[in-house]
Amino acid sequence: MEANQNPQAESVMQREVRLDLVYRSLRERKRHYILPMLIVLVLSAVYIYSQPRYYEVEIILAPETSSNDKMSKFSGMASMVGIDLSSMMNSEDAIIPLFYPDLIESKDFIVPFFDMQVTTADGKWHGALADYLTTQAPSPWWSSGEGKPIAAKKNGRYDIDPFRLTKEQDAMARSIAKSISCDVDKKTQVITIKTQALDPLVATTLADSVKNALQRHMTDYRTKKARQELAHLVKVRDLAEKDYLKKQKAYSTFADTHQELDLASMKTRQSQMEEDMQGAYAIYTKLQSQCVAAESKVLERTPVFTTVQAASVPVKPAGPKRLFFIITMLMVCFAITSVVLLVKDKSLKW
Repeated sequence: MEANQNPQAESVMQREVRLDLVYRSLRERKRHYILPMLIVLVLSAVYIYSQPRYYEVEIILAPETSSNDKMSKFSGMASMVGIDLSSMMNSEDAIIPLFYPDLIESKDFIVPFFDMQVTTADGKWHGALADYLTTQAPSPWWSSGEGKPIAAKKNGRYDIDPFRLTKEQDAMARSIAKSISCDVDKKTQVITIKTQALDPLVATTLADSVKNALQRHMTDYRTKKARQELAHLVKVRDLAEKDYLKKQKAYSTFADTHQELDLASMKTRQSQMEEDMQGAYAIYTKLQSQCVAAESKVLERTPVFTTVQAASVPVKPAGPKRLFFIITMLMVCFAITSVVLLVKDKSLKW
């Protein structure tokens, strides 16, 4: 047993001596750290301080969800174990909140933001978001500054087809999509929208616009069928109203011009015209009731988003974290320099 333990103890002692030699070797060569770390400090400081500061805005929304009574009894327990029952409770909707991040990243959703009007925080510039990102957004000193125009304008607005983008337009769409993030909590369905921009007021305007665009998109999606039914009923009701007014006028004219005639045929015709008028009125009132019901259905299908946290113009920039970046680069430089010094030290036996 002692013979077996001695090699292990000797190995531990050798390892301790080895670490001690490594420390001593690095300590003896500490002057070799000065130049590389000084160079890294200067280069990292120049780089990070040349990067423009960006601002971040956050909006939190709580959407109204339509749930089945039986399923809602189990939703509380399911959320505790991380199971999402929203897809089963909202089976009538193809686009559930979990799909919102994918929706926001789509080109059809992003391209309309090219024309979004923004104003810088100092109030010196106002125009389209695409123009701001192309010509006004701050950039590092080594960058060329102004970019290429993404498209020619028509009547002061961009006429861009999301189905067929140019190279510059696709790059602009990717840049805007990168500055927008959407996260949906699987348990509570709470939606968190974050936007980043190099100007605090631009970031806030973009966040509000994304929220409003998402609400409009979901409202149009969920009420599309109900609005189509309402439009059809309104069209039919208007025709029925015109038919009723026409028959009412014909009946009134006939009754006024044939008051003194006592012929049976005239009475029969007047009675028939009255019945036609009443039938047209019954159809009109029925269609009117259906229109009211259809309007109620549109309102019922309209989603409601409760704003838990509204957008607010940020006071302090969110990044880049300059001090953290410099310290990280110095730590990397220290580690690389240490490895190089240890490899070059021939007194150490590896």
